[in-house]
Amino acid sequence: MNKSLLIRSIVIGFIGGIALYGIFAPQIINADLNNTSNGLSQATLVQNGRLTFCRLDRSSFGPAKTKKMVVTAYTNIEALTDSSPNTTASNKQVEYGMVATNLFPFGTRVMIPERFGKQVFTVEDRMNKKYNDKPHLDVFLPSYEEAVDFGAVITDVKIEIL
Repeated sequence: MNKSLLIRSIVIGFIGGIALYGIFAPQIINADLNNTSNGLSQATLVQNGRLTFCRLDRSSFGPAKTKKMVVTAYTNIEALTDSSPNTTASNKQVEYGMVATNLFPFGTRVMIPERFGKQVFTVEDRMNKKYNDKPHLDVFLPSYEEAVDFGAVITDVKIEIL
């Protein structure tokens, strides 16, 4: 085969591919943008004429997994924690919305719908190793009174892991 014929075929194929992309790609993007039923606007998908990538919000999806666990509550007093009651095992300051468990990695998001509805909690703390015998989750509550009102131990509570 003639070398110049091969080069000419490659160049024509490349130019043809670019032309087809220029014709069909904008129509595909505009077709998606015209569908407003998904709640997205052109501003969220296209910026400066370029398609952008957006972080996926998985909060509208169901849980990745459910698990039955023992659930207890704690607060930041030394009698219920260790000598640094305001700092979690992940080295963050304690606050409402944090939970302690030895079962999941830090940053794991969970819900306890039976007790807290749609409230999302994040694993930021660990529990004493003596609690490793059963799956156990300890919810941080801001005051001792709230922890006592929560109840001592609640068994077989369904946890949704997000």
